[in-house]
Amino acid sequence: MVWKIKEQRKDDDDTREEIWCAKLSYPTYQPIYTRRDGVLWCYRHSFKPLCECPECVQQFRSMGSQIKKVFTYSFALSDVEARQKSEGFVRSIDENLAYLQEQCNNNGNAIMKKWKKKSREKREGLLRSVDPDLYPHQWFYAHFNQSFLDTMVKKLSINGEIDTDFTQGKQLRKHRTSCLLPYLNVEGLSQDPMRLLGLLYNRTKYSPEQWAPFDNSLLEKHWAIGSLALDYNSHSIILYGPKYGTMTQ
Repeated sequence: MVWKIKEQRKDDDDTREEIWCAKLSYPTYQPIYTRRDGVLWCYRHSFKPLCECPECVQQFRSMGSQIKKVFTYSFALSDVEARQKSEGFVRSIDENLAYLQEQCNNNGNAIMKKWKKKSREKREGLLRSVDPDLYPHQWFYAHFNQSFLDTMVKKLSINGEIDTDFTQGKQLRKHRTSCLLPYLNVEGLSQDPMRLLGLLYNRTKYSPEQWAPFDNSLLEKHWAIGSLALDYNSHSIILYGPKYGTMTQ
């Protein structure tokens, strides 16, 4: 099952049964309670990592960090579901990479000439047609930080205080693509035609496992501030060698 995490009352029969089932399905599950008007509420659903050493806390949230809402898990996946999900990702990656490699091998020169020949406006139009939500500007983090600061100042002027749930991590969740791929934006790719061509060349020349260290380095900040929603499973994913993308035993 996929267990959707939500706030629950401890004195509710359905809640007690759901928490009991969760503990059976996920031995590391631990609810965190608070008292409201004499009633205990489960306000956080946490999962105890098998280890909290410096290496493991880069892959699993520590118990202490999960007290904060931005660092909680969104879903809990069974081993079967986690394995199916990872296999689906690998299959999709392989299919997309094979398609891009075929297109570059067969039509590389034509793609390069046509893309370079197009005006900036036409390149921009094509990019927006492919992904209408692609971030419009270069330097995403500079724009985001200014917008976040302006919103924070506005909230302070209206309410005199800031909601504890108003964090950079929470606000960044609206920009998942920019968090994962900060070099993809309409302005940069349309201004300089070589950026997209360079991405095509390098992403098709090297395998996903060769790119994994670089891609993973982009996640360090987001792991630290909780800007990417997470699913929980007690296993890890292999990112090197012939077993790339498979779940550990």
